[in-house]
Amino acid sequence: MNRLISIIYRLWQSITWKSQLNLSKTLYYLNYSLNQLSKHYNSKSESLASQENLESDSQPTSQIEKIRKKNIIKVAIVDNRAFWVQNNKFWTSGIVDGYIDDTGAKEIDAHSLSNKELDMLLEILDELNS
Repeated sequence: MNRLISIIYRLWQSITWKSQLNLSKTLYYLNYSLNQLSKHYNSKSESLASQENLESDSQPTSQIEKIRKKNIIKVAIVDNRAFWVQNNKFWTSGIVDGYIDDTGAKEIDAHSLSNKELDMLLEILDELNS
Protein backbone atom coordinates (compact mmCIF):
# COMPACT_ATOMS: atom_id res chain seq x y z
CA MET A 1 0.00 0.00 0.00
CA ASN A 2 2.84 2.36 0.87
CA ARG A 3 4.51 1.57 -2.45
CA LEU A 4 1.33 2.50 -4.37
CA ILE A 5 1.04 5.78 -2.49
CA SER A 6 4.70 6.50 -3.20
CA ILE A 7 4.23 5.84 -6.93
CA ILE A 8 1.15 8.05 -7.07
CA TYR A 9 2.99 10.81 -5.21
CA ARG A 10 5.98 10.64 -7.57
CA LEU A 11 3.68 10.67 -10.59
CA TRP A 12 1.93 13.73 -9.23
CA GLN A 13 5.29 15.40 -8.62
CA SER A 14 6.56 14.65 -12.10
CA ILE A 15 3.41 16.05 -13.66
CA THR A 16 3.28 19.22 -11.61
CA TRP A 17 7.03 19.93 -11.54
CA LYS A 18 7.80 19.41 -15.17
CA SER A 19 8.10 22.44 -17.30
CA GLN A 20 5.38 23.22 -19.76
CA LEU A 21 7.62 22.23 -22.66
CA ASN A 22 8.48 18.80 -21.22
CA LEU A 23 4.85 18.10 -20.47
CA SER A 24 3.87 19.16 -23.97
CA LYS A 25 6.53 16.88 -25.49
CA THR A 26 5.38 13.95 -23.38
CA LEU A 27 1.78 14.43 -24.43
CA TYR A 28 2.85 14.80 -28.08
CA TYR A 29 4.77 11.50 -28.04
CA LEU A 30 1.91 9.78 -26.26
CA ASN A 31 -0.56 11.06 -28.89
CA TYR A 32 1.82 10.04 -31.70
CA SER A 33 2.18 6.51 -30.28
CA LEU A 34 -1.57 6.11 -29.95
CA ASN A 35 -2.09 7.30 -33.54
CA GLN A 36 0.49 4.80 -34.82
CA LEU A 37 -1.22 1.98 -32.96
CA SER A 38 -4.57 3.07 -34.36
CA LYS A 39 -3.22 3.19 -37.94
CA HIS A 40 -1.64 -0.23 -37.53
CA TYR A 41 -4.87 -1.72 -36.20
CA ASN A 42 -6.99 -0.12 -38.97
CA SER A 43 -4.65 -1.30 -41.74
CA LYS A 44 -4.73 -4.86 -40.37
CA SER A 45 -8.53 -4.88 -40.16
CA GLU A 46 -8.84 -3.43 -43.70
CA SER A 47 -6.44 -6.01 -45.13
CA LEU A 48 -8.39 -8.81 -43.44
CA ALA A 49 -11.67 -7.46 -44.82
CA SER A 50 -10.27 -7.13 -48.35
CA GLN A 51 -8.83 -10.64 -48.14
CA GLU A 52 -12.25 -12.01 -47.13
CA ASN A 53 -13.86 -10.16 -50.06
CA LEU A 54 -11.32 -11.60 -52.48
CA GLU A 55 -11.95 -15.10 -51.17
CA SER A 56 -15.72 -14.74 -51.51
CA ASP A 57 -15.37 -13.23 -55.03
CA SER A 58 -12.98 -15.94 -56.20
CA GLN A 59 -15.43 -18.76 -55.50
CA PRO A 60 -16.78 -20.16 -58.77
CA THR A 61 -20.44 -19.51 -59.44
CA SER A 62 -22.54 -22.16 -61.09
CA GLN A 63 -24.46 -21.40 -64.26
CA ILE A 64 -27.81 -21.92 -62.54
CA GLU A 65 -26.77 -19.42 -59.86
CA LYS A 66 -25.90 -16.83 -62.51
CA ILE A 67 -29.23 -17.38 -64.29
CA ARG A 68 -31.14 -17.19 -61.02
CA LYS A 69 -29.49 -13.89 -60.03
CA LYS A 70 -30.08 -12.47 -63.51
CA ASN A 71 -33.79 -13.37 -63.51
CA ILE A 72 -34.76 -12.38 -59.97
CA ILE A 73 -37.25 -9.52 -59.95
CA LYS A 74 -37.72 -7.56 -56.74
CA VAL A 75 -41.28 -6.40 -56.10
CA ALA A 76 -42.44 -3.62 -53.79
CA ILE A 77 -46.01 -3.64 -52.54
CA VAL A 78 -47.47 -0.25 -51.64
CA ASP A 79 -51.15 0.49 -50.99
CA ASN A 80 -52.33 -2.87 -52.41
CA ARG A 81 -50.32 -2.28 -55.62
CA ALA A 82 -47.19 -4.07 -56.77
CA PHE A 83 -44.28 -2.20 -58.36
CA TRP A 84 -41.23 -3.69 -60.09
CA VAL A 85 -38.59 -2.97 -62.71
CA GLN A 86 -38.18 -5.31 -65.66
CA ASN A 87 -36.16 -4.65 -68.83
CA ASN A 88 -35.44 -1.08 -67.64
CA LYS A 89 -39.15 -0.28 -67.44
CA PHE A 90 -41.22 0.41 -64.33
CA TRP A 91 -44.33 -1.76 -64.03
CA THR A 92 -47.32 -1.80 -61.70
CA SER A 93 -50.18 -4.14 -61.06
CA GLY A 94 -52.90 -4.76 -58.54
CA ILE A 95 -52.96 -7.42 -55.85
CA VAL A 96 -55.77 -9.99 -56.19
CA ASP A 97 -56.34 -12.45 -53.31
CA GLY A 98 -52.78 -11.90 -52.09
CA TYR A 99 -51.21 -12.56 -55.52
CA ILE A 100 -49.76 -10.12 -58.03
CA ASP A 101 -52.04 -9.77 -61.06
CA ASP A 102 -49.30 -10.07 -63.68
CA THR A 103 -51.79 -10.29 -66.55
CA GLY A 104 -53.10 -6.82 -65.71
CA ALA A 105 -49.62 -5.28 -65.37
CA LYS A 106 -49.16 -1.82 -66.85
CA GLU A 107 -46.00 0.06 -67.70
CA ILE A 108 -45.72 3.34 -65.79
CA ASP A 109 -45.22 6.49 -67.86
CA ALA A 110 -43.18 8.79 -65.61
CA HIS A 111 -43.94 11.84 -67.78
CA SER A 112 -47.65 11.67 -66.99
CA LEU A 113 -47.20 11.52 -63.18
CA SER A 114 -47.68 14.37 -60.74
CA ASN A 115 -44.75 15.46 -58.56
CA LYS A 116 -46.14 13.60 -55.54
CA GLU A 117 -46.58 10.39 -57.53
CA LEU A 118 -43.13 10.75 -59.05
CA ASP A 119 -41.57 11.21 -55.60
CA MET A 120 -43.34 8.08 -54.37
CA LEU A 121 -42.15 6.18 -57.44
CA LEU A 122 -38.53 7.27 -56.89
CA GLU A 123 -38.70 6.17 -53.25
CA ILE A 124 -39.98 2.77 -54.34
CA LEU A 125 -37.20 2.52 -56.93
CA ASP A 126 -34.58 3.34 -54.28
CA GLU A 127 -35.93 0.59 -52.04
CA LEU A 128 -35.96 -1.91 -54.88
CA ASN A 129 -32.33 -1.16 -55.73
CA SER A 130 -31.07 -1.46 -52.16
